[in-house]
Amino acid sequence: MFKSLVPKNEIFYELFDQISSNMVEGVQSLVKMLDDCEHYNEYAVSLKSLEHQTDLLVHSVMSHLHKTFVTPIDREDIHQLAVRLDDILDLAEAASSRIDLYRPCNVPREAKELSLVLLESV
Repeated sequence: MFKSLVPKNEIFYELFDQISSNMVEGVQSLVKMLDDCEHYNEYAVSLKSLEHQTDLLVHSVMSHLHKTFVTPIDREDIHQLAVRLDDILDLAEAASSRIDLYRPCNVPREAKELSLVLLESV
């Protein structure tokens, strides 16, 4: 009977894994985007879609957080991790949107290096 009161907590790890995968894919798209000025719109649309999917996953994390009595790690840590991971993809998507808007064909070397640092970080 007690086991039914304690839900399985793997859902948080699964959701964080999906969020992380989206984040890596999104940052990889941003890196590729900076080297391909002819297809800016395709990358921007792809990043927008990934960002939307990630928002849904973060919403699911929050929903499960409110429904779960016992969490695998501290509730505040789960909340902060979900929000911060989402922020990374939100900012990458915002950058891609602006790149698509202004369409610079000669992206500064420093911007490309910074995108590679971001990719290494995620």
